[in-house]
Amino acid sequence: MTSKRNLARYPQGQFAELAKNRISSLATATKPAETSAPTTIGGSATELAFWDAIKNSTSADHYRAYLEKYPNGEFVLLARRRLAPLEASEKEKTRADELGRQTQSFKGYLVRKSEKLSGSFILGSGDMHFVFDDASNVGKGSFSCKDLELARSDGEFIRELDSVLVSKKDRRISFQAESATAAHNAIDQMRRLCYPPSSYPVDPIRNAVVGVWKGDSPGGEKHYEFQFLPDGRLALYMKWNQYDGSSRGTWQLTGNTLTMEVDDWEKMQGTINQNQISGSWSRAGYKFTVTKQVEVSAQADSLTGTTWTGDSAGGDKHYEFRFQSGGNVVWNQKMASNVTYEGTWSQNGNAVTMNFRGLDDPVVLTIQGDQMSGSWYHGSYQLTVKRLQ
Repeated sequence: MTSKRNLARYPQGQFAELAKNRISSLATATKPAETSAPTTIGGSATELAFWDAIKNSTSADHYRAYLEKYPNGEFVLLARRRLAPLEASEKEKTRADELGRQTQSFKGYLVRKSEKLSGSFILGSGDMHFVFDDASNVGKGSFSCKDLELARSDGEFIRELDSVLVSKKDRRISFQAESATAAHNAIDQMRRLCYPPSSYPVDPIRNAVVGVWKGDSPGGEKHYEFQFLPDGRLALYMKWNQYDGSSRGTWQLTGNTLTMEVDDWEKMQGTINQNQISGSWSRAGYKFTVTKQVEVSAQADSLTGTTWTGDSAGGDKHYEFRFQSGGNVVWNQKMASNVTYEGTWSQNGNAVTMNFRGLDDPVVLTIQGDQMSGSWYHGSYQLTVKRLQ
């Protein structure tokens, strides 16, 4: 503190001004730094702490939480940039998991005449092939949806498969599963992969046609199996005397009249009455009656044990549907009085068809997520129900 003593002794001295400047500079240099508020770059201290905690995270949930809590925050753009690739990875993982769940394997044999090749039929989205136990056949058992158009179940067999496994002249082969149940599950998986719910018609009546219908001629000498595909195509299998084979074609629905154009056969026409089609061909010389087969699918299984409730369009009627195992359904109506109907249900794609004892016409509803909409009593009453459980 020499400068202060000299300044006190010689206030008017030659070096007084220099001493004052030195004292001032020393005071500034030794003055404690002022405590300032935390730097927040325009945001709050709480937001900054939140961001500091997650800024190096690899979890999409962390960035979504920040954006939800601070939709106009200081780091919104940066959070979105970091979130984008993480969400892309999530979607890819979800897709891979879904494909994994969709893939099923069925052990058995590919059969052509007297030849039987053992292995496993792998049925997954975009990947349908037969893995042979004999490694020398690798790559020879690939299938596309077109190869499976005519496929039909026959006990433990799935008949009418096409494959590059054999020559173009005679490509029809069969898959022999370990049991009839396994064969049914395999063909159900084929149809589910090739014709997902999104491919089904929006019209619930047309949607109800899609599926497999089987039956005979009045005398029983002809057997028919129609497979109506969602896109308007048709596969027909017929067994008649020495004839035993399948053909492709198309189908159209006008009202309740079904018209079928089948390759190598004359036009067929039929009338739909609930779950039966009665029709004829060859100038009405040959008649047939076929019944819709109940298909068990992943979506149909998901309805078992569920309850759906809702109201009519005007709100004057309340409905409750309870889907039970074994294809049974209970329908409770609350109008002027309470009425209960019992019946059966089946599902194709996103269409659910219910036939109730005491009612002439089926109730057809279309599923959209956790909601079903449709009509009953000749379309006179509209209804919408939502899933409770």
